[in-house]
Amino acid sequence: MKRASPGSSTICSATAGPCTGALISVEDKCIGIDEYDPPPIFGRFQRGRNLPENVVGSGIGLTSVEQIVHQHGGRVHIQSRLGSGTIVSVWLPVRRDGGPNPHP
Repeated sequence: MKRASPGSSTICSATAGPCTGALISVEDKCIGIDEYDPPPIFGRFQRGRNLPENVVGSGIGLTSVEQIVHQHGGRVHIQSRLGSGTIVSVWLPVRRDGGPNPHP
């Protein structure tokens, strides 16, 4: 996990649903994502215009997360406020019987 701002904090949490899936959320208190950045947020090589020049990255992190999660039948949701931080939530289906995921 990478943080966009030195000295910022990151909070991770995970919860299991009643029988349907698991929710994993990662929250940072960084610079947030500008709602006026060109969409799509999950586009390959997409980086925020508000990132400081010293923040390295290629812009493939969210693209990779979305592709992997969708391959497992899950969903990705992003909440962000410029100047306050971002929450990335991933929901993945869970099979309680130990069998293969029905959404390869």
